[in-house]
Amino acid sequence: SVYLFAPGAPILLVGTHKDKLTDTQMKQAYSELEKNVLSKGPSVEALTRTKTGDYCFFISNVTEGDEGSPQHDESIKILQIAIERLAVKQPHVHEKVPIEWLRVRDCLSELEKNQSRQRLTFKEVVDVAGLCGLGKLKGLSLEMEVTAMLQKFHELDVVGWFDKDRLRDLVVLNTQWLIDATSTIIRDPRLHPMAQDPKIRRKSKQAWELLLNNAVLDSKLLPLFFPDDQYSENERTQLVVLMEMFGLIVNLHENQDEARKLWLVPSLLKGDKVTRSLGGNPAVCYLYFNVESAESDDHRVVSHESLEDGFLPAGLFPRIIGNAVKWAQQTNGPQFGDWILTNT
Repeated sequence: SVYLFAPGAPILLVGTHKDKLTDTQMKQAYSELEKNVLSKGPSVEALTRTKTGDYCFFISNVTEGDEGSPQHDESIKILQIAIERLAVKQPHVHEKVPIEWLRVRDCLSELEKNQSRQRLTFKEVVDVAGLCGLGKLKGLSLEMEVTAMLQKFHELDVVGWFDKDRLRDLVVLNTQWLIDATSTIIRDPRLHPMAQDPKIRRKSKQAWELLLNNAVLDSKLLPLFFPDDQYSENERTQLVVLMEMFGLIVNLHENQDEARKLWLVPSLLKGDKVTRSLGGNPAVCYLYFNVESAESDDHRVVSHESLEDGFLPAGLFPRIIGNAVKWAQQTNGPQFGDWILTNT
């Protein structure tokens, strides 16, 4: 999945608990790794190799001084050196930025660490930037320089920021905030229950069951998943826009009004039964994906042999379903009726 969604990014494969294995077990573990993981796709070529040519860095979980610690095990140090060597090769490491931008970065880090601020508004970042000395360049307003700075910070994963309608005002300092927010919806409540689940079932049982059984999110649930004491109305809208942008949910246009909106959540669709999401005439569509017709392996994301072995990047199939639904709504086809998810 890293190879698919971040092509060109350096990848290190790390195996832990080396201290629990004998040399024979280590060789067996690596053999299993080659057979079940490394041979399943082209991503192996993106892996950084060890000095001995292996594709995995095995490290010990026992530190020096602990009982049973190896006296001369340098696995962590070897991994650290490999990471440092990769880091200095990245273009952004040698890129020059204004010293004032670094001051802003430090201030944002302090806000997150000391004041537990996980996100800010664009105006709040502008105010911080002004205090750090931005806005003094001739012919460039403070807002324009902050926009350029946030674009660079986003590229480097310092903050999360998108210069798009309805998203421009949200600057995420800690991406865990986004993960926590989306995972309140995209989860199996039976496996990962949350404290607010009983309240949601009690206040909106029909909408809750629609999500649980049919993978359809009703806008009535948004204030319950994202309560007023933790999220503003604007932030609720921004989270929905972000989930749509990343293909996590798909807006269902049929039979909707301003008071009630519905979204399909492809990753929650179940393959063991047909689910009824909206009324209409049922239709069945079978999609068969094949890579044999590609001109050469150079044009394929994964090889035909890899797919035959069962390889499919995590999350790819729900994204295909989501994009298919999005595309279908732009046609004059029938209303949506029954949904079934089958990944075979």
